[in-house]
Amino acid sequence: MPKPFMVVDWSDLFPLYEELVNRPLTNVAALERWILDCNEVDAAVNEEFGWRYINLTTNTSDRKSIKAYEEFVQNISPNVTNYAFQLNRKLITSSFLNKLDKKSYFVYVRSLRSAV
Repeated sequence: MPKPFMVVDWSDLFPLYEELVNRPLTNVAALERWILDCNEVDAAVNEEFGWRYINLTTNTSDRKSIKAYEEFVQNISPNVTNYAFQLNRKLITSSFLNKLDKKSYFVYVRSLRSAV
């Protein structure tokens, strides 16, 4: 993640998701790094949504907060959902998936398989 990182609209997230979708996974270490990077982007998106929701609900007459929340729901969230599916599928189909430590990744991989 670039530092500092701010999400204003989808254009801020698009390059991160594109990089993750297109990054080659050449070995187990690369797959593990990729998983960490996916989770970091996911955490940033969830935090951003959380703050927009908090700002909206604590001051329901603030037009700026309403607009920011609507931007997330209408434009960011649908794109994130699309990329999340692509990323989950990329992980599930990775030739290195079965080489991940089963004890560490079992629940995580199982949940992604269910999601896909």
